Amino acid sequence: MATTHENCSGDSREFCDSLLEALQTSMPDAFRVTTSTCAFAVKGSNRFAHLYHKQDSLLATVYLRGDEPEWIPQLSDSARFQLREKMGSKWAEEFPTLIHIPVGASASVLAERLLTYSLPVAGKKSRLKTPSPALNDVIIVDGKIRTVLSSRYERSKILRTRCLEHFGYQCQGCRIKLADRYGSIAELLIHVHHIERLADTGPRIIDPITDLIPLCPNCHAVVHLKNPPFTLNGLQTMLQR
Repeated sequence: MATTHENCSGDSREFCDSLLEALQTSMPDAFRVTTSTCAFAVKGSNRFAHLYHKQDSLLATVYLRGDEPEWIPQLSDSARFQLREKMGSKWAEEFPTLIHIPVGASASVLAERLLTYSLPVAGKKSRLKTPSPALNDVIIVDGKIRTVLSSRYERSKILRTRCLEHFGYQCQGCRIKLADRYGSIAELLIHVHHIERLADTGPRIIDPITDLIPLCPNCHAVVHLKNPPFTLNGLQTMLQR
């Protein structure tokens, strides 16, 4: 008989429940579907992880999306993300990365890894089971106005200016100067990236030469695909592939 959430060990069930609680702490719309496995998703998205309960020395094995486990910080020396040895099915190709969960592993740390590395590539759940032949005839209205109240960290224009006076407007990742590609219209188009996020440190004294670097919009978006962000060396390593 297959091991499920209902007939697994108490430790395995407790870990699964703790994982769900940790996911919902960061993402209140997260939920679990319990069948032969425990699948995790966020409202409106595809499932981003499947947990298989175990009865032996392992609590569980978790399968997640994304095929570059080397970029995911490991849970511990005994709990490491890895690619499946065999694919062979559509499901395996959708969830190619796995991690074996030993006793004592942190559910909250695993939740952070899943939300950072697996959920973003899960994609939104489609309401259409099959393509509709009349879809091109549908008129879709975009651009509805909504009011959003949010907080953001204020950036100093002086620090940006001093950073660009030192580095210039060339991206320090891909080394592209956007004006060379798009002309004078893009001469001043560059982002200034905080090497350490203000969201992590709060207000602090910033050195515009050592704490900031210019990045083009593409490189800036890529470094923030994980938390903490990729380092400049990590970004340049990706660009050398």
